[in-house]
Amino acid sequence: MKRVFFVVLLFVAFLVFGRIGGPSAIHGYITSIDIQKEITTATISVKDIPAAEIATKVKPGMSVKIIHSIETAQFRLPIGRILSVKDGIVTVAIDQSLLDKEFENPYTQEKIKVRTLFEVGAEVSISVEST
Repeated sequence: MKRVFFVVLLFVAFLVFGRIGGPSAIHGYITSIDIQKEITTATISVKDIPAAEIATKVKPGMSVKIIHSIETAQFRLPIGRILSVKDGIVTVAIDQSLLDKEFENPYTQEKIKVRTLFEVGAEVSISVEST
């Protein structure tokens, strides 16, 4: 019994202090979209991180996913990667092939293109994960 208690206590300690599961995603919103012939970029406003600290937490190459909720289901759909971080401004290179992907509404089976969600004000997450 003592051994089980110790194992459970150890697991809880790792959860609280060890951050099992890796770093959490950083959240923000799309503030502008720039569509050019060769590249589409978006600017992201990062939530809950002071502008001076953004460059220490957000790095070029990190994955950006648009967050979309339908009733109780939440989707995190990849849209691109961080291109640059300068003076608190986060610029994302948008991957057109990712915008053309579709996902299914689990309640109506309707197909939804990621492109229809890509707009100013859309919530995004930034993480080290691959797209």
